Formats: sequence, structure tokens, C-alpha cells
Amino acid sequence: MTSGQNLTWVFETEVFADRHEGLRAAAIAAGQVVIAWDDLWWSSGAWPKLSGQPVVFHGSLGNADRVRRSLPWQPGAFCNTEAFRCSSWYQQLPGGLLNRRHTLTTVRQFCDDPESQFEALACSDAVFVRPDSTLKPFSGRLLNRGEVSPEALDHGFCYEDLDLPHRPGPTAERGAGMALGRRRRCAARRVGLRRPWPQRSGG
Repeated sequence: MTSGQNLTWVFETEVFADRHEGLRAAAIAAGQVVIAWDDLWWSSGAWPKLSGQPVVFHGSLGNADRVRRSLPWQPGAFCNTEAFRCSSWYQQLPGGLLNRRHTLTTVRQFCDDPESQFEALACSDAVFVRPDSTLKPFSGRLLNRGEVSPEALDHGFCYEDLDLPHRPGPTAERGAGMALGRRRRCAARRVGLRRPWPQRSGG
């Protein structure tokens, strides 16, 4: 930022109200500009132009990704979502993964024929499933053999594409019988259908 330019923060405060309180106060104390994000800007096209000045968005992962790709704000959002895919970072940790066996499939393929997936992974009871996606539309979780379904992977709730890629693998134990990967409810994190749940990004 060059001398004389004020940084403008765009906060998605409805998502991170508690976390933004301190950051907002610090920005204002530093003489910086603070604007509240409005999701209606996507449909109306009425987002602030803010040309010729540095702008940083801080909010949900889905909006940060879209801001980076679609709006002219600079730098906009620090959000390289391609790096979030399992296939991007698994290969960088060949000796650091608790579970080194996994396959690449889709929600549709997995749910249409779960038995072949369990057999390929030599799993009898359960698998650990993680989306291979830039926006992680569902959390990694354990799935028992008898409960595999699109709904068990939050289809229709956090995403709609049955061809969403994901990577099932055997469960791994750490410590005294603690299974790697615990179920987490998407409901507590969901902002809305078709939009990934809030995760901090930007700034």
C-alpha cells in the first residue's frame, strides 16, 4: 500500500460477528475504512467499486473465493482454494498422513456401489470420507458400512452435485482407540444451500 492510501476492509460480519469485533475496532483505530458485506450484491451487482484503493475481504470461504475470482478489488481476498483439494496437499505429505490408503471417487459412484469401495480399501466396518474439493462442502467423517447414502454426505443440504469428488479411506487409530475423523454436523456451519459453511479467509 502506497503512502496516502487507506485500506478498506469488507467484513462479512453476519458470519463472524464475534471475531470481527476486535478486528473492526483495530481497523478504525488505524484510520482504515470498514464496510459491511451484503450478499445481495451478487444478485444486484451493486457492490462498492472501490477502484484505485486497496481492499481486503474477510468472511466465509465461499464468498472469499468468489470475491477473488469475480470482483475487481485488489488484493480482494487471500484465498487460493485450489490448494484446499486433498489431491493438492496429500502428495506433499507422503510420510505424514495417518492414512496413506485412499481412493478417488464421487458421491454418486460411492453411494451407487459402496461395497466395491469398501472391498477396494479392505474395510469391513467403516471408512473415513473427505471431499476432494476447493470449498469443502461437507466435513470429513466416518461412515459405517450400512449407512452410506447421499444424505449421509450432506447432499441436498450443503451441496447438490452428486458428482462431487471425494476420497474415502480406511479409518486410522491414534492414541488409545481414538478414531481419526469425528462426525461434525454441517447444520452448525451452514450459511445456506449452494453456499459452503463459513470458514475464515482473507486478511
